[in-house]
Amino acid sequence: MDLWVFIGLALIVVGFVYMLAKKKTLKYPEVLIFGPVNSGKTRLFYMLSEGEMMNTVSSMKPNSAVINVKDKMVSVIDYPGHHFYYQQLVSKAPTCLGMIFMLDSTDKQSFKKAAEELYELMSLRYPKEILIFCNKQDQPFAKKILMIESELSTEIERLKVVKENDISDIKREKVGKANERFEFSHMQDFNIKVEFAEGSLVKNDIQEIKSFIERVSKA
Repeated sequence: MDLWVFIGLALIVVGFVYMLAKKKTLKYPEVLIFGPVNSGKTRLFYMLSEGEMMNTVSSMKPNSAVINVKDKMVSVIDYPGHHFYYQQLVSKAPTCLGMIFMLDSTDKQSFKKAAEELYELMSLRYPKEILIFCNKQDQPFAKKILMIESELSTEIERLKVVKENDISDIKREKVGKANERFEFSHMQDFNIKVEFAEGSLVKNDIQEIKSFIERVSKA
């Protein structure tokens, strides 16, 4: 083989390997997807990353993809609802753009666990932007958004009282206002914005989620 041809091919290969390595190490701002098991996290992930609805099962490990949001690249990460990955999620929370917290509107029993997870995140003061999406609104027994917000608030108030009386729990910040019943709007005093939205993934009703991602990606 001609020496110059060999050198040219070698340079092409080196350049290709360099570009692949650079792509792998490139960091994009992140939006996290979290919530109880069977709330629709993985289905939402594929709708955002692939642009289509897919039949999914509960993830056993995080899924991640880079999506284009108004000409800005954003990394979307879907975390399983299992406690094993919770610390990974917590480590990402301080630097993420925001979190989409998925809820199954038909599964009242999951609200308690959801409230515990939300309390924990708010006590850490991250993430600063949280969208609680009440999924499966197409189902006949789905609870409406105001009732879900009320039930979560009640459960978080219970946790708030318990934690305030626990002198051993000194690592966490207080959640909500002292001597007042908890409301999600109180978290604005701590620079945390919590929003609620409702819809149905199977009906492709995710415009409020897309709007949330678009808004936080501008920050």
